[in-house]
Amino acid sequence: MRTLTTTSRHALIAVVSSIFILFAADSALAQVLPADRDASANWKKAGLLSIGGIPNRATVCATLSPKGSGVDDTAAIQTAINNCPNDQVVLLTAGTFTISEGHTIALSKGVTLRGSGAGTTILLRTNGAKLDSYFPGTDPGPLVNLGGAGEGTPVNLSADAQRGTYSVQVSSAAGLQVGQIVLIDEASGAGWQAERDTVWFNAGYKQVWASPDYRVVWPKHNPEYVYVDDFGASEYPYQANTGGCWFSNCDRPTNEMHQITAISGNTVTFDAPIMISYRVSHQAKLYPYTNMVQKAGIENLTVVGGDDGNIQFNSCAYCWGQNVENKLWLGHGFNFAKSFRSQLEGIYVHDAAWPVNGGGGYAIALEWGSTELLIENSISMLANKVIVANSAGAGSVVAYNYMDDAYLNGSTGWTEVGLNASHMVGPHHVLFEGNYSFNFDSDNTHGNSTYLTIFRNHLSGFRKPFTALDGTAVNDGTGCCGPLRAAAAHTYAYWMSFIGNVLGTPNKVNNWTYECTGMLNDIPDHCIWSLGYTDITPQGDDPFVRSTAIRDGNYDFLNNAQKWMTTPAGYTIPNSLFLTSKPAFFGTCTWPWVDPTTGTTYTLPAKARLDAGTPFGNFCNGTTPPPSPTPTPTPTPTPTPTPTPTPTPPPPPTAGKFSIGDVIITTQSVAVRATAGGTKLGSQQVNSLGKVMSGPIAAGTNIWWQIDYGSGVDGWSAEAFLTKYSAPFSIGSRVQTNNTGIGVRNAPAGTRLGTQGLNALGTVQGGPLSANGNVWWQIDYGSGVDGWSAQKYLVLSTVSTPPPPAPTPTPTPTPTPTPSPTPTPTPAPTPTSTPTPASTPSQTPATSGSTFTMGRTTNTGILNSGDADLLVASKVKLTQSGTLQSLSFNVLDAGGDQRLGVYDATGPGGGPGVLKAQTNSFTPVVGWNKQNVITPVALSAGTYWLTYLNSSYNLAFPTDYSGGSFKAANFTYGSLPAIFPAISLSGAGIWAFYGTLTP
Repeated sequence: MRTLTTTSRHALIAVVSSIFILFAADSALAQVLPADRDASANWKKAGLLSIGGIPNRATVCATLSPKGSGVDDTAAIQTAINNCPNDQVVLLTAGTFTISEGHTIALSKGVTLRGSGAGTTILLRTNGAKLDSYFPGTDPGPLVNLGGAGEGTPVNLSADAQRGTYSVQVSSAAGLQVGQIVLIDEASGAGWQAERDTVWFNAGYKQVWASPDYRVVWPKHNPEYVYVDDFGASEYPYQANTGGCWFSNCDRPTNEMHQITAISGNTVTFDAPIMISYRVSHQAKLYPYTNMVQKAGIENLTVVGGDDGNIQFNSCAYCWGQNVENKLWLGHGFNFAKSFRSQLEGIYVHDAAWPVNGGGGYAIALEWGSTELLIENSISMLANKVIVANSAGAGSVVAYNYMDDAYLNGSTGWTEVGLNASHMVGPHHVLFEGNYSFNFDSDNTHGNSTYLTIFRNHLSGFRKPFTALDGTAVNDGTGCCGPLRAAAAHTYAYWMSFIGNVLGTPNKVNNWTYECTGMLNDIPDHCIWSLGYTDITPQGDDPFVRSTAIRDGNYDFLNNAQKWMTTPAGYTIPNSLFLTSKPAFFGTCTWPWVDPTTGTTYTLPAKARLDAGTPFGNFCNGTTPPPSPTPTPTPTPTPTPTPTPTPTPPPPPTAGKFSIGDVIITTQSVAVRATAGGTKLGSQQVNSLGKVMSGPIAAGTNIWWQIDYGSGVDGWSAEAFLTKYSAPFSIGSRVQTNNTGIGVRNAPAGTRLGTQGLNALGTVQGGPLSANGNVWWQIDYGSGVDGWSAQKYLVLSTVSTPPPPAPTPTPTPTPTPTPSPTPTPTPAPTPTSTPTPASTPSQTPATSGSTFTMGRTTNTGILNSGDADLLVASKVKLTQSGTLQSLSFNVLDAGGDQRLGVYDATGPGGGPGVLKAQTNSFTPVVGWNKQNVITPVALSAGTYWLTYLNSSYNLAFPTDYSGGSFKAANFTYGSLPAIFPAISLSGAGIWAFYGTLTP
């Protein structure tokens, strides 16, 4: 009897119960999916499900610490892996490990590379991927490669391999072994077929290169469509060095992998059924893999900066990535090639370095026949595409993930595909279950995908509002972007099954079209369903996509009803198509979380974790109390005298008094709920500030708005207890106190540092922030203690600030020119005395006691963090000479310690060079942190680099990537170096960070 590991995710039940449940599930499934679409036997083995889940290895063979100062750590890590016995752990301590350009960690055996936590242990590529650049380094590569295998000689199938069977007949089984992993594929059999997109056909593109059954459709047309087709007029997919060989054996994109369990003569038997037929008439073959790496894992760390992807699974079986943060990559964040039953669990992949189409910024990619993968309970955000499949993916499961905010940088008005198993011809039999995304789509950019199942997902139709890399604020709800759709599939995406999904967002799709079809040069937009469209000019429509699709039991918020389009009588939708019980990561949360009978959605753990700002938290098991189920999101329709099968959609809610993006303040203690009128999550005090994220929604007797509060719980609050906040001050405002004994604190509602008396003057440095029932502002008072004071004790100053007195003029007055005796005017004579100097902002000497700044004094920008042990310098201009007195840095989330400094611009290429001044180490607080430099230093006008060094990855601060210039170097926290180290990162970016100088 095999002992299951402690991290086995799905609880075992008694054998008799298991048999009964499986029988019941299979019986129900037979009603849901026809046999040719049912790959449930394969889905149940996806990832490491068939071997009890991801092992929790406890024996540590080596523990490594980073060398620091940008010294390469690759060799030390590689040596530890090479010397580590199988089933043991190479443990990396906290800190940043440098993986230099041209180096890759090869995890080529069954060991675990484990960090001390995502955001705590970081693998950082030097001179690799750069933000907002598609240029890799000089020797591009991933940071980590899991796997490695050879390939044996392929053998021909001697009889057709039938879908649903477990065995194949080969011409010779010599050299094959039980336990071996093999690939089966076939030639496409493509030739010229009639173009099925009616618009394209009428536009003159009469033929497309496809198999007779259209199971494979290559992007090749007759006549050639230049710049759209992947093939020239004389090129064909079966020819070497063409697009037909990009992600599969040439012209053999239909494929799947299996593990051998028995060999008898020339009959080879597998442990899972064949998902699609492979035909002798199509030269079907079997390819054995030799010495494929198995059970290699990477866990609990962050990877940054890979310039040929960050993490690759290449010929890896039963391998995994767990609790891994993956960011700032060029290529694919996670890439699976020729990999079998491998898994991503609890990962967070986000912020591609170059989120532009063409393959430079995809989050997760399945390629080269990878089969029965499991991508589960994870988060994929802010990439050009959050997931793609290229001639791969058979039997894979994408389940219970939050995948959002796919976009095209520079063209943010285009709404990308969301959940997706396409982008290259060949993917088939992939299951999408229980995910949240803005849409499902199946693009045909490089060919079609087939037999995909989309089950119990919430497809909202709208991306979460976000800021793109180019600085553009994107909110699909404002009409900025399109095409908006919930459930979609492009031309030639055949035999799709959409079952039990919830489509759209309550009260936001009232004016959408239920069933969109394309017309000439018209991409359907605002669609619940958009099946068969083409987004390449001439835009058109393929009606066979709709006619081959199953659409049963889906609830949509346009009709506010569940629809049965293929099976009008309906049936009971099973809980899952691959699980027999509730997965452990749902804990106390409701599962299934999508109820298509009423449109009710509960809590998806992955989304809840990100929404709470803790992507690696444990939302459903006590860390955060789970919300109760959302009530049916729409009010009961008004009855009409003549009943109809479909409820009448409710009238739109009251317009409400706010707009998305407004800043509000609570007028009294107010409840915060999971949904409009739903379960209470907590409350916010009076005078709590927040930002309107969504709404209005009418529920019960109230109008509701979704609020992102500055601190504490976020959610839906009633409009009656909210009002728009109009800040009485701004950064730089002169204020004065209106009472005696006004408290000054180190943070909003923090420790009291001292007091200021009545009419004390000061300058606003930070805020507003809400805490403990008050709104707070950070004040630089003219004398005495500086810090945070409550808004109610502050007013705009009534004391005018006199301008600096003009410099004392030279005693000799400016001479008056003598007029010329001739009528023709002549220039005034040059005066012999010194004139009064001209007065300009950069030239006027400041009076004693006045100050001026260099850098950015506003705290706008998006949240940035994760810069521990990274010396980061921001380029600034100093327009006049002065003596540097202090440095100020704005913080959004406090954590650890910080040190600030200034370098001159004598480094390579005008970069940071010699250290001019630094502060002592200090513990920052939320808001502006003003610190005196250790020794004030005189600086002449010119270019400088304001520099920060953080000890913690949790310190977060506003960053504006739309301007400025930064350079960074790896450096262990401590005193700043006298000479700025070798640059490891650079790009556009500016921080809320400035220096204060006196003349």
